[in-house]
Amino acid sequence: MKKMTLGAFASALAVSVEAVALTVTPARALDINPIFDSTITSDPNAAAIEAVVQSGINQIASQFTNPVTVNIVFKTTTNPNVGGESNTTVFLTPYSTYTGLLSQDFAAHPENKTLGTALANLQFGNGGNGTTVFASAAQLKALGQNHGINPDGTITVGTRFDTTIAVWQHEIDQILGGGGVGSTLNNFPGQGFGSTDLYRYSGLHTPSYTTSTSATACLSVDGGATCIAGFNQGGIGDFGDFLAPPWARARSNHGKFAVPPSDLLHRPPSPPPALNFRCWRGSDTIPSPAPSSVQDCPA
Repeated sequence: MKKMTLGAFASALAVSVEAVALTVTPARALDINPIFDSTITSDPNAAAIEAVVQSGINQIASQFTNPVTVNIVFKTTTNPNVGGESNTTVFLTPYSTYTGLLSQDFAAHPENKTLGTALANLQFGNGGNGTTVFASAAQLKALGQNHGINPDGTITVGTRFDTTIAVWQHEIDQILGGGGVGSTLNNFPGQGFGSTDLYRYSGLHTPSYTTSTSATACLSVDGGATCIAGFNQGGIGDFGDFLAPPWARARSNHGKFAVPPSDLLHRPPSPPPALNFRCWRGSDTIPSPAPSSVQDCPA
């Protein structure tokens, strides 16, 4: 799989090399720095758990070239009802500001033809008339806006799954802005759009934004002409998750390569605009994934 800029076409573009391959050759990979909590370091199986987490990190980070470090705390819990959950801060960014960052990135990296296509077709997608975009702290850091959130997120996985790489990767994706954070359908319907919502279509120039289980939605950067990956529309779990094959040539967010919606910006605006934010807590219970819950940030 070719390396690429974090999110280059916004959003989950890098689902699969077969789906879309960016042409950027990276000088370095995105740096995801794991901070292991005592629930892991004191575990007799700590070495195995840490190795699985690091392997998951390496697979994801190697796909992107953003010159930033994302700090994530990793924990485990003996709670039998927890499969995996993630906590991060979500900022509410004006649509014009967010898309402006994408335009700046393309101006700096005109070889990223996929991002160019995405920008040219934003007018046909959700938010084309202007609205608010929800983006995670790590995602905005990758775009050049560092809001001083440290760590960028915390992941907790049930001990029954502490050596299951897919569970850790699903939650890493949430921290980076994908999965449930990539769509507002679960928690903030009608209040704005997640990054992947901007590329959520049901057909040519027909954006999709509904919780209807009878609807069809897919990721597209060319205004709905080409479906790169299917979005979860089943009503269980996060609407920002991807469907697994054979519906589209892409991995599920629960699968090997979980891809965040974020778009590279090397030079942040100065100073970064003041943004409102909320705290996001995504949680998947066992045996069935549960919708995420959202909590306001403490004062």
